[in-house]
Amino acid sequence: MMPLAAQDERHAGMVAYATDAMSRGEYELAERVAREVLAEGGRLPEAWELIAETALRVSRPDIALGAIEMAEALRASPAPATAALRARALTPPKPSPAGNDRYHIIRSWAQGFWSDVDHVMGQLLVAEITGRKPLVHWGANSRFRDATETGDANAWESFFEPVSSVKIAEITDRGLAYFPPKWNDANLTIGDNGAFHGPHSRIAALDFFAREEAVTVSDFHAPMLALTHWIPREHRLHSKPVSRVFMDLMQKYLKPKREFLTRADTFAGKHLSKPTIAVHVRGSDKAKELGDLSAAAALYHQAIASLSPLMGGKPKILLVTDWAPAEAEYRARYGDRVIVSGATKTSLSTGLHFQPSLIGRNLGEEVLMDALIAARCHAFVGLAYSNVSAFIGYLGRLTKGWDDSRAIQIGPSIHGVYNSFLLKRS
Repeated sequence: MMPLAAQDERHAGMVAYATDAMSRGEYELAERVAREVLAEGGRLPEAWELIAETALRVSRPDIALGAIEMAEALRASPAPATAALRARALTPPKPSPAGNDRYHIIRSWAQGFWSDVDHVMGQLLVAEITGRKPLVHWGANSRFRDATETGDANAWESFFEPVSSVKIAEITDRGLAYFPPKWNDANLTIGDNGAFHGPHSRIAALDFFAREEAVTVSDFHAPMLALTHWIPREHRLHSKPVSRVFMDLMQKYLKPKREFLTRADTFAGKHLSKPTIAVHVRGSDKAKELGDLSAAAALYHQAIASLSPLMGGKPKILLVTDWAPAEAEYRARYGDRVIVSGATKTSLSTGLHFQPSLIGRNLGEEVLMDALIAARCHAFVGLAYSNVSAFIGYLGRLTKGWDDSRAIQIGPSIHGVYNSFLLKRS
Protein backbone atom coordinates (compact mmCIF):
# COMPACT_ATOMS: atom_id res chain seq x y z
CA MET A 1 0.00 0.00 0.00
CA MET A 2 1.28 3.48 -0.87
CA PRO A 3 2.33 5.56 2.18
CA LEU A 4 -0.20 8.27 3.00
CA ALA A 5 2.25 11.10 2.35
CA ALA A 6 3.09 9.73 -1.08
CA GLN A 7 -0.59 9.20 -1.85
CA ASP A 8 -1.43 12.77 -0.80
CA GLU A 9 1.37 14.05 -3.02
CA ARG A 10 0.08 11.96 -5.92
CA HIS A 11 -3.47 13.28 -5.46
CA ALA A 12 -2.21 16.85 -5.32
CA GLY A 13 -0.36 16.24 -8.58
CA MET A 14 -3.50 14.81 -10.17
CA VAL A 15 -5.55 17.82 -9.09
CA ALA A 16 -2.87 20.16 -10.51
CA TYR A 17 -3.03 18.22 -13.78
CA ALA A 18 -6.84 18.44 -13.81
CA THR A 19 -6.72 22.19 -13.06
CA ASP A 20 -4.40 22.67 -16.03
CA ALA A 21 -6.75 20.64 -18.23
CA MET A 22 -9.64 22.86 -17.12
CA SER A 23 -7.66 25.96 -18.05
CA ARG A 24 -7.32 24.54 -21.58
CA GLY A 25 -11.07 23.95 -21.78
CA GLU A 26 -10.75 20.17 -21.40
CA TYR A 27 -13.31 20.06 -18.64
CA GLU A 28 -14.38 16.44 -19.11
CA LEU A 29 -10.79 15.31 -18.63
CA ALA A 30 -10.52 17.56 -15.56
CA GLU A 31 -13.72 16.15 -14.07
CA ARG A 32 -12.71 12.56 -14.78
CA VAL A 33 -9.32 12.97 -13.06
CA ALA A 34 -10.98 14.68 -10.09
CA ARG A 35 -13.34 11.70 -9.78
CA GLU A 36 -10.36 9.36 -9.79
CA VAL A 37 -8.81 11.29 -6.90
CA LEU A 38 -12.02 11.03 -4.89
CA ALA A 39 -12.48 7.34 -5.72
CA GLU A 40 -9.01 6.69 -4.27
CA GLY A 41 -9.97 8.37 -1.00
CA GLY A 42 -8.53 11.79 -1.71
CA ARG A 43 -10.01 14.60 0.40
CA LEU A 44 -9.07 17.64 -1.63
CA PRO A 45 -11.75 20.35 -1.87
CA GLU A 46 -10.19 21.43 -5.17
CA ALA A 47 -11.30 18.12 -6.70
CA TRP A 48 -14.91 18.86 -5.81
CA GLU A 49 -14.54 22.43 -7.10
CA LEU A 50 -13.35 21.08 -10.46
CA ILE A 51 -16.45 18.90 -10.60
CA ALA A 52 -18.62 21.91 -9.73
CA GLU A 53 -16.98 23.99 -12.46
CA THR A 54 -17.57 21.21 -14.99
CA ALA A 55 -21.21 20.90 -13.94
CA LEU A 56 -21.76 24.61 -14.44
CA ARG A 57 -20.23 24.45 -17.92
CA VAL A 58 -22.74 21.75 -18.94
CA SER A 59 -25.77 23.41 -17.30
CA ARG A 60 -26.11 21.02 -14.35
CA PRO A 61 -26.38 23.33 -11.30
CA ASP A 62 -27.81 20.42 -9.28
CA ILE A 63 -24.52 18.54 -9.62
CA ALA A 64 -22.57 21.75 -9.03
CA LEU A 65 -24.33 22.52 -5.74
CA GLY A 66 -23.73 19.02 -4.41
CA ALA A 67 -20.03 19.28 -5.27
CA ILE A 68 -19.78 22.74 -3.69
CA GLU A 69 -21.23 21.40 -0.45
CA MET A 70 -18.61 18.67 -0.39
CA ALA A 71 -15.83 21.20 -1.05
CA GLU A 72 -17.08 23.47 1.74
CA ALA A 73 -17.21 20.56 4.17
CA LEU A 74 -13.53 19.85 3.52
CA ARG A 75 -12.34 23.45 3.96
CA ALA A 76 -11.51 24.83 7.38
CA SER A 77 -12.79 28.27 6.41
CA PRO A 78 -14.85 29.73 3.57
CA ALA A 79 -13.01 30.22 0.28
CA PRO A 80 -13.81 32.95 -2.25
CA ALA A 81 -13.53 30.47 -5.13
CA THR A 82 -16.15 28.20 -3.62
CA ALA A 83 -18.45 31.13 -2.85
CA ALA A 84 -18.17 32.28 -6.47
CA LEU A 85 -19.08 28.81 -7.70
CA ARG A 86 -22.12 28.77 -5.41
CA ALA A 87 -23.29 32.14 -6.71
CA ARG A 88 -23.07 30.89 -10.28
CA ALA A 89 -24.88 27.66 -9.39
CA LEU A 90 -27.77 29.61 -7.85
CA THR A 91 -28.23 31.74 -10.96
CA PRO A 92 -31.33 30.45 -12.80
CA PRO A 93 -30.16 28.51 -15.88
CA LYS A 94 -31.66 29.04 -19.28
CA PRO A 95 -34.37 26.50 -20.13
CA SER A 96 -33.15 23.16 -21.45
CA PRO A 97 -33.78 22.49 -25.14
CA ALA A 98 -36.83 20.29 -25.70
CA GLY A 99 -38.88 18.86 -28.51
CA ASN A 100 -39.32 15.71 -30.55
CA ASP A 101 -36.70 16.51 -33.19
CA ARG A 102 -33.71 15.79 -30.98
CA TYR A 103 -31.51 12.81 -31.78
CA HIS A 104 -28.36 11.11 -30.53
CA ILE A 105 -26.58 9.02 -33.19
CA ILE A 106 -24.27 6.38 -31.74
CA ARG A 107 -21.57 5.20 -34.13
CA SER A 108 -19.12 2.37 -33.60
CA TRP A 109 -15.92 3.43 -31.91
CA ALA A 110 -14.14 0.70 -33.92
CA GLN A 111 -12.86 -1.52 -31.12
CA GLY A 112 -13.73 -5.09 -30.06
CA PHE A 113 -17.32 -6.31 -30.34
CA TRP A 114 -18.31 -6.08 -26.67
CA SER A 115 -16.22 -2.94 -26.22
CA ASP A 116 -18.38 -1.40 -28.94
CA VAL A 117 -21.50 -2.64 -27.16
CA ASP A 118 -20.14 -1.09 -23.94
CA HIS A 119 -19.80 2.19 -25.86
CA VAL A 120 -23.40 1.88 -27.09
CA MET A 121 -24.76 1.24 -23.59
CA GLY A 122 -23.02 4.35 -22.25
CA GLN A 123 -24.27 6.52 -25.06
CA LEU A 124 -27.82 5.21 -24.65
CA LEU A 125 -27.61 6.54 -21.11
CA VAL A 126 -26.37 9.86 -22.52
CA ALA A 127 -29.43 9.91 -24.80
CA GLU A 128 -31.72 9.35 -21.81
CA ILE A 129 -30.00 12.00 -19.70
CA THR A 130 -30.22 14.55 -22.52
CA GLY A 131 -33.75 13.62 -23.63
CA ARG A 132 -32.79 12.59 -27.16
CA LYS A 133 -34.02 9.78 -29.39
CA PRO A 134 -31.18 7.26 -29.87
CA LEU A 135 -30.06 5.65 -33.11
CA VAL A 136 -27.22 3.12 -33.19
CA HIS A 137 -25.49 3.01 -36.57
CA TRP A 138 -22.34 0.94 -37.00
CA GLY A 139 -21.28 2.23 -40.39
CA ALA A 140 -18.14 1.93 -42.46
CA ASN A 141 -15.87 2.27 -39.41
CA SER A 142 -17.28 -0.83 -37.71
CA ARG A 143 -14.98 -3.84 -37.55
CA PHE A 144 -17.96 -6.18 -37.74
CA ARG A 145 -19.50 -5.46 -41.13
CA ASP A 146 -19.92 -8.07 -43.81
CA ALA A 147 -17.07 -7.85 -46.31
CA THR A 148 -19.61 -7.23 -49.09
CA GLU A 149 -21.50 -4.46 -47.28
CA THR A 150 -21.10 -0.96 -48.65
CA GLY A 151 -22.75 2.41 -48.35
CA ASP A 152 -25.20 2.94 -45.50
CA ALA A 153 -25.32 -0.66 -44.23
CA ASN A 154 -25.78 -0.73 -40.45
CA ALA A 155 -23.76 -3.54 -38.85
CA TRP A 156 -25.53 -3.09 -35.51
CA GLU A 157 -28.70 -4.45 -37.06
CA SER A 158 -26.85 -7.56 -38.23
CA PHE A 159 -26.69 -8.58 -34.57
CA PHE A 160 -29.31 -6.65 -32.59
CA GLU A 161 -32.72 -5.12 -33.07
CA PRO A 162 -32.83 -1.32 -33.50
CA VAL A 163 -32.85 0.58 -30.21
CA SER A 164 -35.61 2.87 -31.49
CA SER A 165 -37.73 3.46 -34.56
CA VAL A 166 -35.46 6.29 -35.74
CA LYS A 167 -33.65 5.83 -39.08
CA ILE A 168 -30.88 7.87 -40.69
CA ALA A 169 -33.28 8.88 -43.46
CA GLU A 170 -35.58 10.48 -40.88
CA ILE A 171 -32.78 12.83 -39.80
CA THR A 172 -31.04 13.83 -43.01
CA ASP A 173 -32.12 16.36 -45.65
CA ARG A 174 -34.06 18.43 -43.15
CA GLY A 175 -31.52 21.16 -42.50
CA LEU A 176 -30.94 20.05 -38.91
CA ALA A 177 -27.91 21.32 -37.00
CA TYR A 178 -25.23 18.86 -35.83
CA PHE A 179 -22.82 18.63 -32.92
CA PRO A 180 -19.90 18.14 -33.15
CA PRO A 181 -19.82 20.28 -36.30
CA LYS A 182 -17.58 17.76 -38.11
CA TRP A 183 -20.80 15.85 -38.83
CA ASN A 184 -23.44 16.57 -41.45
CA ASP A 185 -26.15 14.83 -43.46
CA ALA A 186 -23.65 13.37 -45.91
CA ASN A 187 -21.06 11.75 -43.63
CA LEU A 188 -22.96 9.99 -40.84
CA THR A 189 -22.12 6.50 -42.12
CA ILE A 190 -18.54 6.98 -43.34
CA GLY A 191 -15.39 5.47 -41.85
CA ASP A 192 -13.28 7.29 -39.29
CA ASN A 193 -14.00 11.00 -38.96
CA GLY A 194 -11.42 12.03 -36.40
CA ALA A 195 -12.62 10.02 -33.40
CA PHE A 196 -9.15 10.02 -31.81
CA HIS A 197 -7.33 12.88 -33.53
CA GLY A 198 -8.10 16.30 -34.94
CA PRO A 199 -10.81 18.90 -34.28
CA HIS A 200 -13.69 17.66 -32.12
CA SER A 201 -11.97 14.36 -31.37
CA ARG A 202 -12.24 12.38 -28.12
CA ILE A 203 -15.67 13.76 -27.26
CA ALA A 204 -16.99 11.29 -24.70
CA ALA A 205 -20.20 12.51 -23.04
CA LEU A 206 -20.34 15.81 -21.19
CA ASP A 207 -19.99 17.90 -24.34
CA PHE A 208 -23.39 16.53 -25.40
CA PHE A 209 -25.15 17.94 -22.35
CA ALA A 210 -27.21 21.09 -22.88
CA ARG A 211 -26.48 21.27 -26.60
CA GLU A 212 -29.09 23.13 -28.64
CA GLU A 213 -28.30 21.37 -31.93
CA ALA A 214 -30.97 18.90 -33.03
CA VAL A 215 -28.50 16.08 -33.70
CA THR A 216 -25.57 14.95 -31.57
CA VAL A 217 -23.21 12.24 -32.84
CA SER A 218 -21.00 10.01 -30.68
CA ASP A 219 -17.94 8.17 -31.99
CA PHE A 220 -15.93 7.93 -28.77
CA HIS A 221 -16.24 5.90 -25.60
CA ALA A 222 -17.41 7.14 -22.20
CA PRO A 223 -17.17 4.71 -19.25
CA MET A 224 -20.49 4.00 -17.57
CA LEU A 225 -18.79 4.65 -14.23
CA ALA A 226 -18.11 8.25 -15.28
CA LEU A 227 -21.67 8.72 -16.55
CA THR A 228 -23.47 7.52 -13.43
CA HIS A 229 -22.51 10.69 -11.55
CA TRP A 230 -24.61 12.68 -14.02
CA ILE A 231 -27.86 10.74 -13.84
CA PRO A 232 -30.59 13.17 -12.71
CA ARG A 233 -32.25 12.55 -9.38
CA GLU A 234 -35.62 11.87 -11.00
CA HIS A 235 -34.20 9.24 -13.38
CA ARG A 236 -34.94 5.57 -12.58
CA LEU A 237 -31.20 4.78 -12.44
CA HIS A 238 -30.13 7.58 -10.11
CA SER A 239 -27.68 6.33 -7.46
CA LYS A 240 -27.79 2.76 -8.81
CA PRO A 241 -24.50 0.77 -9.02
CA VAL A 242 -22.83 0.48 -12.39
CA SER A 243 -23.76 -3.19 -12.81
CA ARG A 244 -27.43 -2.39 -12.21
CA VAL A 245 -27.28 0.46 -14.75
CA PHE A 246 -25.81 -1.86 -17.37
CA MET A 247 -28.41 -4.57 -16.81
CA ASP A 248 -31.30 -2.10 -16.87
CA LEU A 249 -30.14 -0.63 -20.18
CA MET A 250 -29.47 -4.09 -21.60
CA GLN A 251 -32.98 -5.24 -20.72
CA LYS A 252 -34.42 -2.15 -22.37
CA TYR A 253 -32.28 -1.87 -25.50
CA LEU A 254 -30.01 -4.88 -26.13
CA LYS A 255 -32.16 -7.32 -28.10
CA PRO A 256 -30.13 -9.93 -30.03
CA LYS A 257 -31.67 -11.04 -33.31
CA ARG A 258 -34.01 -14.01 -32.92
CA GLU A 259 -31.76 -16.23 -35.04
CA PHE A 260 -28.93 -15.93 -32.48
CA LEU A 261 -31.20 -16.63 -29.52
CA THR A 262 -32.55 -19.69 -31.29
CA ARG A 263 -29.06 -20.96 -32.08
CA ALA A 264 -27.98 -20.42 -28.46
CA ASP A 265 -31.00 -22.32 -27.16
CA THR A 266 -30.32 -25.16 -29.60
CA PHE A 267 -26.68 -25.38 -28.49
CA ALA A 268 -27.72 -25.31 -24.83
CA GLY A 269 -30.27 -28.06 -25.36
CA LYS A 270 -27.66 -30.25 -27.02
CA HIS A 271 -24.60 -29.59 -24.85
CA LEU A 272 -25.62 -27.93 -21.56
CA SER A 273 -28.16 -30.35 -20.10
CA LYS A 274 -25.63 -31.40 -17.46
CA PRO A 275 -24.08 -28.92 -14.98
CA THR A 276 -21.65 -26.73 -16.91
CA ILE A 277 -19.29 -23.93 -15.94
CA ALA A 278 -18.64 -21.36 -18.65
CA VAL A 279 -15.00 -20.22 -18.55
CA HIS A 280 -13.87 -17.20 -20.54
CA VAL A 281 -10.09 -17.08 -21.02
CA ARG A 282 -8.35 -14.15 -22.68
CA GLY A 283 -4.99 -14.08 -24.47
CA SER A 284 -3.74 -12.38 -27.66
CA ASP A 285 -4.24 -8.59 -27.35
CA LYS A 286 -5.45 -8.75 -23.72
CA ALA A 287 -2.15 -10.32 -22.69
CA LYS A 288 -0.39 -7.42 -24.41
CA GLU A 289 -2.68 -4.92 -22.65
CA LEU A 290 -2.47 -6.38 -19.13
CA GLY A 291 0.90 -8.13 -19.18
CA ASP A 292 1.58 -11.59 -17.80
CA LEU A 293 -1.72 -13.43 -17.28
CA SER A 294 -0.18 -16.57 -15.76
CA ALA A 295 -1.27 -15.61 -12.22
CA ALA A 296 -4.82 -15.14 -13.45
CA ALA A 297 -4.64 -18.53 -15.21
CA ALA A 298 -3.94 -20.25 -11.89
CA LEU A 299 -6.88 -18.42 -10.27
CA TYR A 300 -9.18 -19.72 -13.01
CA HIS A 301 -8.47 -23.30 -11.98
CA GLN A 302 -8.97 -22.44 -8.31
CA ALA A 303 -12.34 -20.90 -9.17
CA ILE A 304 -13.37 -23.96 -11.19
CA ALA A 305 -12.42 -26.16 -8.24
CA SER A 306 -14.47 -24.02 -5.82
CA LEU A 307 -17.54 -24.14 -8.09
CA SER A 308 -17.32 -27.84 -8.89
CA PRO A 309 -18.94 -29.12 -5.63
CA LEU A 310 -21.97 -26.93 -6.42
CA MET A 311 -22.14 -28.58 -9.84
CA GLY A 312 -22.00 -32.19 -8.62
CA GLY A 313 -18.25 -32.76 -8.56
CA LYS A 314 -17.04 -32.87 -12.17
CA PRO A 315 -19.04 -30.40 -14.25
CA LYS A 316 -18.63 -29.84 -17.95
CA ILE A 317 -16.57 -26.78 -18.92
CA LEU A 318 -17.68 -24.55 -21.77
CA LEU A 319 -14.43 -22.87 -22.82
CA VAL A 320 -14.99 -19.44 -24.37
CA THR A 321 -11.70 -18.14 -25.74
CA ASP A 322 -9.97 -16.52 -28.69
CA TRP A 323 -6.65 -17.96 -27.51
CA ALA A 324 -5.59 -21.27 -29.09
CA PRO A 325 -3.06 -22.16 -26.34
CA ALA A 326 -5.89 -21.96 -23.78
CA GLU A 327 -7.85 -24.67 -25.55
CA ALA A 328 -4.80 -26.94 -25.53
CA GLU A 329 -4.24 -26.27 -21.82
CA TYR A 330 -7.83 -26.95 -20.82
CA ARG A 331 -8.14 -30.11 -22.89
CA ALA A 332 -4.93 -31.43 -21.32
CA ARG A 333 -6.23 -30.67 -17.83
CA TYR A 334 -9.95 -31.48 -18.07
CA GLY A 335 -10.11 -33.87 -21.01
CA ASP A 336 -13.50 -34.63 -22.51
CA ARG A 337 -15.25 -32.40 -19.97
CA VAL A 338 -14.30 -29.44 -22.19
CA ILE A 339 -16.85 -28.10 -24.69
CA VAL A 340 -15.94 -25.45 -27.28
CA SER A 341 -18.19 -23.59 -29.67
CA GLY A 342 -15.82 -23.70 -32.63
CA ALA A 343 -15.20 -19.93 -32.69
CA THR A 344 -12.04 -18.65 -34.37
CA LYS A 345 -8.88 -18.70 -32.24
CA THR A 346 -5.39 -17.27 -32.60
CA SER A 347 -1.92 -17.77 -31.18
CA LEU A 348 -0.89 -14.25 -32.15
CA SER A 349 -0.67 -11.20 -29.88
CA THR A 350 -3.00 -9.25 -32.19
CA GLY A 351 -6.72 -9.41 -31.40
CA LEU A 352 -8.87 -11.22 -33.95
CA HIS A 353 -10.84 -8.06 -34.77
CA PHE A 354 -7.57 -6.34 -35.78
CA GLN A 355 -6.49 -9.13 -38.15
CA PRO A 356 -7.38 -7.98 -41.69
CA SER A 357 -7.56 -11.50 -43.13
CA LEU A 358 -10.63 -12.35 -41.02
CA ILE A 359 -14.23 -11.39 -41.85
CA GLY A 360 -15.61 -8.98 -39.27
CA ARG A 361 -19.24 -10.06 -39.57
CA ASN A 362 -18.26 -13.67 -38.82
CA LEU A 363 -16.16 -12.63 -35.81
CA GLY A 364 -19.06 -10.58 -34.47
CA GLU A 365 -21.44 -13.51 -34.77
CA GLU A 366 -18.96 -15.80 -33.03
CA VAL A 367 -18.34 -13.57 -30.03
CA LEU A 368 -22.05 -12.79 -29.69
CA MET A 369 -22.94 -16.49 -29.83
CA ASP A 370 -20.21 -17.36 -27.32
CA ALA A 371 -21.66 -14.84 -24.85
CA LEU A 372 -25.26 -15.98 -25.35
CA ILE A 373 -24.30 -19.64 -24.92
CA ALA A 374 -22.11 -18.94 -21.88
CA ALA A 375 -25.00 -17.08 -20.25
CA ARG A 376 -27.05 -20.30 -20.46
CA CYS A 377 -24.55 -22.24 -18.33
CA HIS A 378 -24.95 -22.97 -14.62
CA ALA A 379 -21.97 -20.93 -13.45
CA PHE A 380 -19.21 -18.72 -14.85
CA VAL A 381 -15.54 -17.84 -14.40
CA GLY A 382 -14.09 -14.90 -16.31
CA LEU A 383 -11.51 -12.14 -16.40
CA ALA A 384 -13.08 -9.04 -14.87
CA TYR A 385 -10.93 -6.69 -16.97
CA SER A 386 -12.58 -7.87 -20.19
CA ASN A 387 -15.78 -6.63 -21.77
CA VAL A 388 -16.52 -10.14 -22.98
CA SER A 389 -16.47 -11.48 -19.42
CA ALA A 390 -18.35 -8.46 -18.09
CA PHE A 391 -21.20 -8.85 -20.55
CA ILE A 392 -21.35 -12.63 -20.07
CA GLY A 393 -21.74 -11.88 -16.37
CA TYR A 394 -24.59 -9.44 -16.96
CA LEU A 395 -26.31 -11.75 -19.45
CA GLY A 396 -26.02 -14.71 -17.07
CA ARG A 397 -27.60 -12.74 -14.26
CA LEU A 398 -30.44 -11.71 -16.56
CA THR A 399 -30.83 -15.13 -18.20
CA LYS A 400 -30.03 -17.64 -15.44
CA GLY A 401 -30.20 -15.56 -12.28
CA TRP A 402 -26.50 -15.96 -11.41
CA ASP A 403 -25.34 -14.36 -8.20
CA ASP A 404 -21.77 -13.69 -7.07
CA SER A 405 -21.40 -17.25 -5.82
CA ARG A 406 -21.94 -18.60 -9.34
CA ALA A 407 -20.34 -15.84 -11.38
CA ILE A 408 -16.68 -15.41 -10.42
CA GLN A 409 -14.78 -12.56 -12.05
CA ILE A 410 -11.02 -12.58 -11.53
CA GLY A 411 -9.24 -9.28 -10.90
CA PRO A 412 -10.50 -5.68 -11.03
CA SER A 413 -13.52 -4.87 -13.20
CA ILE A 414 -13.10 -3.13 -16.54
CA HIS A 415 -16.28 -1.24 -15.65
CA GLY A 416 -14.79 0.04 -12.39
CA VAL A 417 -12.22 2.42 -13.90
CA TYR A 418 -12.57 5.97 -15.21
CA ASN A 419 -10.07 5.60 -18.07
CA SER A 420 -9.22 9.30 -18.03
CA PHE A 421 -6.17 8.55 -20.21
CA LEU A 422 -8.54 8.12 -23.16
CA LEU A 423 -9.38 11.82 -23.05
CA LYS A 424 -5.76 13.00 -23.20
CA ARG A 425 -5.12 14.65 -26.54
CA SER A 426 -1.33 14.66 -26.32
